[in-house]
Amino acid sequence: MDKSDDNPSSDHGARQSQTDFAGGWHPTFASTKRYLIIGAVSFVLVILLTTFRSHVLPTNPNKSNTNRGGPMSMINLVSEGLPANYPFQSDWEVTPRHLKQLMDEQGDYVLLDVRLPEEYKISHIEPNTFIPMQELAGRLNELHGREDDHIIVICRSGQRSLQVAEFLRQHDFTDVHSLAGGINQWAAAIDTSLPQY
Repeated sequence: MDKSDDNPSSDHGARQSQTDFAGGWHPTFASTKRYLIIGAVSFVLVILLTTFRSHVLPTNPNKSNTNRGGPMSMINLVSEGLPANYPFQSDWEVTPRHLKQLMDEQGDYVLLDVRLPEEYKISHIEPNTFIPMQELAGRLNELHGREDDHIIVICRSGQRSLQVAEFLRQHDFTDVHSLAGGINQWAAAIDTSLPQY
């Protein structure tokens, strides 16, 4: 009789303990324990690195904490008429409550609506300047003399108005912002009589 058959620590015995009834590889308790320890250590390292990265390393002020770019404002978004998870960009947007305050105080601003005519018919905020986004480049002269005015651009949800705000800034308009959330957010937070679409 071969001594390796009686010795469970022999190579042959170890191979047999690692095979299942179908002949495939089956880990021993020792190897399973090793994988659990490696997994636990890896998990702890990921948590530590994530915490270190978010709390210790300096952030790049040119990089966004949002999906759309630009720094997050520290304001309470809900009290400003926005959903709590809205990716507000204070350099590029004004909140619905900010616009409402300007209107109530009869502040000096231009509300530029850049939606399509059929959208404008559904709902709009008065007073405004209505120039559809597709026509803006050809009608830019209508804003001549307003280059230093506070211009708030509005569209349905805030996407097109951000593009127009960027376009206007590139054309020497110095104080241009988009209405965060567009007219639909205005209708949800400020003037619920307006239909949302």
